[in-house]
Formats: sequence, C-alpha cells, structure tokens
Amino acid sequence: MSVDLNIKNKNILFICRKYFDYETEIIKALEKGNNRILHLVDVPFKQNINKIIIRFLPNLFFKKATILYNDIIKNSNFKDFDFIFVVIGETVSPIFLMQLKDKYPNATLVLYIWDSIENNRKNLVGRFRYYDHIFCFQKEDSLKYNIKFTPLFYIDSYKKNNRSLIEAKIDLCFIGTAHADRPKIIQELTKRIGQERKVFTFLYLQAKWLYWIYKFIYPPYKNVKKEILNFDKLKKEDIIEVYNNSKIILDIQHPKQTGLTIRTFEVLASGSKLVTTNEDIKNYDFYNKDQICVIDRNNPNIPNDFFESNDNFSNEYFLNNYSLNNWLNKILKYD
Repeated sequence: MSVDLNIKNKNILFICRKYFDYETEIIKALEKGNNRILHLVDVPFKQNINKIIIRFLPNLFFKKATILYNDIIKNSNFKDFDFIFVVIGETVSPIFLMQLKDKYPNATLVLYIWDSIENNRKNLVGRFRYYDHIFCFQKEDSLKYNIKFTPLFYIDSYKKNNRSLIEAKIDLCFIGTAHADRPKIIQELTKRIGQERKVFTFLYLQAKWLYWIYKFIYPPYKNVKKEILNFDKLKKEDIIEVYNNSKIILDIQHPKQTGLTIRTFEVLASGSKLVTTNEDIKNYDFYNKDQICVIDRNNPNIPNDFFESNDNFSNEYFLNNYSLNNWLNKILKYD
C-alpha cells in the first residue's frame, strides 16, 4: 500500500539544483496533490567550473542569482506562496531570503540539507535564521545544529516487491559519481572479487579535465585509471534496468558523510541486497545483516557467503516509511 501525499492545493516556490532528475521527481510528486510549483534552479549556471567556484566563493554569484530568481518570479503567474522549499540553496543569498520573507509574509520557509553541513558550513549555517523549519539527512548534523533529522527517500519507479535474486545477471553493481575515494575503492574491490563474478560499474565524472585536476591534487586519484570513468550520465531508466538485474548493489558514501544516500534507499526499494561503506546504517530501523553488508572502505572486501545467499530485501514498513510521498509529508507538514 502506497502512502498518500498530504500536501494539497498549495503554491510552492521550490529551489533545488538539477541533480540526476530528483528535483523533477519531487515536482511531479507534489503536482499529483494539485499543488502549483515554481521551480528555481539552485546553482543556475551551466559551466562546471562555476559550480566548483560557488562552493568556495558563493558571494561572487549571489547577486547574479538573486537578479535571475527575482526576474523568474516576476514573470510568473504566482502572486503568493504557501511554502518556500529550499534544498541546500548554495546560491540562495541572505538578501534574497529577506526579500522572500518580506514579500510573502505568510509563506513557510523550509530548508532541507542532503549534504554534510561540514561540506558547505560557512555558506549554510549563517542562513539558518531565515528559515522556519530546517531538516537534514545526517544524524550528527541534527544533533550539532539542533535541527530535524529526516532521512532521504526512494522514488516509486525503483520499487519492486518480492523480486527473486536467483536469476540475477549481475553479481555486483555500482552506479554513482566518481568523487572522493570511490574509484580507488572500486578498483581494489573488483580486483579482490576476481573475474568469476559478473561486475558492472558506472563511475560518472562531469568533465575529462576534472580527472587530471583530481589526479594532480587529490591523493586517492593517484592510481585511478581514466578508463574506469564515464563522462556522460546514465539515464534513470537504464539505472533501474541494471538494478533490477543485479543481486548486490554497492554504495560508497562520501568520507565526510554519515547520512544515507538516496542510492541506498533506491537499492533497497528495488529488492537487491546492499553492500555499503556506511557503518551508520546499522542504526536504522530497517537494518538486516542478511540483506545489508557493511564493509571497511580502507580494506574493502565482500564475504563469499553474502554473494551466495539469495535473501532479497523486502520490507513493507521500509517501502511506506521511506517513500518520496512520506518524505514530503514530513518536510512540508506545517500549515
């Protein structure tokens, strides 16, 4: 039984960067409740170099982004908003937030952070005072900054109940961005697994020139081969097909994060078993050692018996509690 969306007939200003179409899925879910959405793209600049600079020097882009955002709102047919819903908001300046609060005094300002606050602390924390409610995906951040801990979600297209793993064509799969030490871990892990098992990996990097910069300045990239990287994104439909044909899916969280990635929830919703470097998953209410294996990122290895067992992940409580609709109900539950 799927969870119904409780947010209905609202005007919502939604500010979120383009991130593997998750922003589109959130908008589609909200629109099913007859909500009207105006989407502003956080980090609205196409060049990858700008996206990198924003993380370290956001003030260079605040004015440009604020002008762009105000123009879009002015030219829209929205006169008021019930919610102003921001995900991270790297280019959402304090001035713009004050303008929104002044222009839409009845709107509820909500911030959700699906990154480690330490990765973007100086840009985020100073803006907390402008929001009515703040949520984050990482438990330690919620304790440190006294904000609400709310884990991420899966989207329905990944959900596949009671799938048999016996006929899976792929033994181990990884799909994700090639940040931090991920390529290094995957190279080491696949070497240990050997050729007797079918392995599929898709490591995405935004640009070829980034590879050479990382290789020069970032130690984990020193021995990473360019051939294992992909510079074109994989379509969501292709990801789902790979997941549905995979027995075990690997998740490698950023070393500065302890919050569970969206990939974690998608994997479990698909019915596949999960191997993860995230030790904190043992503290979640759906953890089961027969379907979830935690490995050491510094010494990655998967036990043979985890490969051999066919205990797929099937948990009705998980499917209800961690759906996108339920996530939205928790985030936008304030009237």
